[in-house]
Amino acid sequence: MASIKNGCTKYITTELTIEVGFPEDQVVCDLCDFCRSENAGTRFRCILTAEILAFHNKGIGRRCPLDLPKKNESEENEL
Repeated sequence: MASIKNGCTKYITTELTIEVGFPEDQVVCDLCDFCRSENAGTRFRCILTAEILAFHNKGIGRRCPLDLPKKNESEENEL
């Protein structure tokens, strides 16, 4: 591993793109690769945002970083 002799004066930022597959019309945290159970399956958390997911099997978390397709207004009104 490279060493930093006099400390770090600047950091660079990078981005990572990962594809996550969901069954059609079932975009919920429970089916996401980044959803993990805690406390013997009684609590679920997103490992990307550390958000506790109260309704992991009904929708997505408020801080979900995935770039999800937008629903049109008629679909939103059906919920």
